[in-house]
Amino acid sequence: AESREAIYAAHVERAEAAIEDAETNRESGDIEAAVAAYERALDAYREASEVATEHDVGDSSFIDEQRSSIQARRDDLAVSSLGRRVSEIEIPEPPEDSGAIQDEYDDGIERLESLLEQIDDADVDRTEDIDLIRMEAQRKLVAARFRRGKASAQEAIELFESERYLEARERFNDVSERLTSVRDSASPEALGEHADELDHLIELCDRNANIARKQSIGLTGDEDIQRLDPDANTRAEPGETPEQLQYDDEER
Repeated sequence: AESREAIYAAHVERAEAAIEDAETNRESGDIEAAVAAYERALDAYREASEVATEHDVGDSSFIDEQRSSIQARRDDLAVSSLGRRVSEIEIPEPPEDSGAIQDEYDDGIERLESLLEQIDDADVDRTEDIDLIRMEAQRKLVAARFRRGKASAQEAIELFESERYLEARERFNDVSERLTSVRDSASPEALGEHADELDHLIELCDRNANIARKQSIGLTGDEDIQRLDPDANTRAEPGETPEQLQYDDEER
């Protein structure tokens, strides 16, 4: 019995040491290390609880209270850490010729996608908070992908106007596929104001890809591609230039 009590005491001592580490890390601002230390404390308390229950040693009610308290502290830190990391990500406008901007854009996208995986895997009893954080991460990802998709659609239009029809078709199809994936994977709340804009841009790319395909195989006709205004979230009619669209909007 004494050896079992010693085992129980060792687990409790290990948990208390981990809690001290967690508090130290939390106070110094190392949230990830604090969360990891709380998890070590929970593991130690779980093992202490198993010994206490199986061999009737120690104080089971004390262990249960400690586990509940540490779990709550761990969840608070884990949730706030995820929320802070999502808020810190700022993705620049779609990259053009600058390699630095391209790298910053790609890094922001990768960080958001990685965070979304961590959010989905988060083992915390805070469903509503996690849902809010997930929505904000998705909202940022949708906005960034939409801006990039619009820039790529404009590049496809320029390829078409340069009579590079096959390249234009491939670019239109690529934009449509990427934006469809974004739209289908995000929640309606995360799509927000971009929901209709995504639908419109996907429709534009699908239509233009079909016209570019016809041109690439020699089927010329009166049908013209649909253009967009790169400085506005609106569509131009087939054959209408962005400048004409802006003028018409001002007239209306």
